[in-house]
Amino acid sequence: MGKVLAIGDIHTKIWIIEKVAKVINDYDKVIFCGDYADDFSASPQDTLNTWNTLKDLQTKNQGKVEI
Repeated sequence: MGKVLAIGDIHTKIWIIEKVAKVINDYDKVIFCGDYADDFSASPQDTLNTWNTLKDLQTKNQGKVEI
C-alpha cells in the first residue's frame, strides 16, 4: 500500500486536521480512526466545524482519506 498515516482521537481539535492537511502529500493513505467530536467541553458549533473540516479534507483528497 505505501505510506499510511493513522490518526486517532482528535476530540474536536481542528488543529490536528490542519496539521494533517499540511503533510498529506507525504502519504499514500490517511486514516482517521475515531473519536472525532466527543470533547464534551466543545460547543455544538465546534463539533460541526470539526466534521466539516474533516469532510472537506476527504473531499479534496479523493480516495486518500478514510474517516
